[in-house]
Amino acid sequence: MGVSLREAIDLFLEYQQYRKSRAKTTIDTYRSALHMFADNAHNPMLDDLTIEMVDDYAKTLLACHMSSKTVKNRLTPIRSMIKFLYAKRMTDLIPEQIDLPQVREIEANFLTPEEQVILIDACDNLRDRALIKCLLRSGMRVSELIQAKTCDLYDRSLVIPNGKGGKPRITFITTQCDAAIKAYHATLDNPTYLFPARDGSMLSRQYICRLVTEVAKRSGIKKHISPHTLRHTFATNLLMKGARIEDVQPMMGHANIKTTRIYLHFTNDYLHARYEQAMNDTLPVEYHHQM
Repeated sequence: MGVSLREAIDLFLEYQQYRKSRAKTTIDTYRSALHMFADNAHNPMLDDLTIEMVDDYAKTLLACHMSSKTVKNRLTPIRSMIKFLYAKRMTDLIPEQIDLPQVREIEANFLTPEEQVILIDACDNLRDRALIKCLLRSGMRVSELIQAKTCDLYDRSLVIPNGKGGKPRITFITTQCDAAIKAYHATLDNPTYLFPARDGSMLSRQYICRLVTEVAKRSGIKKHISPHTLRHTFATNLLMKGARIEDVQPMMGHANIKTTRIYLHFTNDYLHARYEQAMNDTLPVEYHHQM
């Protein structure tokens, strides 16, 4: 009798935990990434697993506008598992055939205050308005948003029990965002999830990506807008309002403050451009000639 992909994952994780002595957070990260892949591939038998299935999964992640770094982090455990299975002669797949994307610098893509209002106004129902506000005002990743439960939100504090790397953290929402969520929940019957699917189950990452894309298209904003754009905007808003970078780091769930500093560069570039525009628009012509 053959071995399923999920059974192979269990063998790999057991090896990583007991033979390689990996940390619990590492095992949890591997487990999450591998189970998402198994779900996407519909848990095939190991003999039926192909490199094309991995490639299709990578394309799905990229279609959700994930950064190349995030996609690489999702594919690396898959590659490690296949390397383990190949060494055990449980598969003929060659791990080196799995292409890992080149990690690029994060692009400075965020929404201005005016564009944020336009995007929210483009929402045509209570749920979408609350969801877009939540992404803009909490800095949550899509994976965190879809797992968020109603019981995790208390007094505008939102507990994220399973953030990136399996680490719990707390973020916050504004009074307006809280009111939008309550207005949406008034139309539901005691929802388990903060933003449930129609049958009450958890929404998919792909659904959130499509929703944001559709709202962005209706808004008419001439920028590429993804859920990660809204997360970038959250960090930029905080820094522009004078928040300390050390305070922004835990709210973004960044393990390394160097990642948070990228947003500081974005903010400085934006403010410098606005400064130049203001000076050129307000100073008298004769003053420009003197400078």
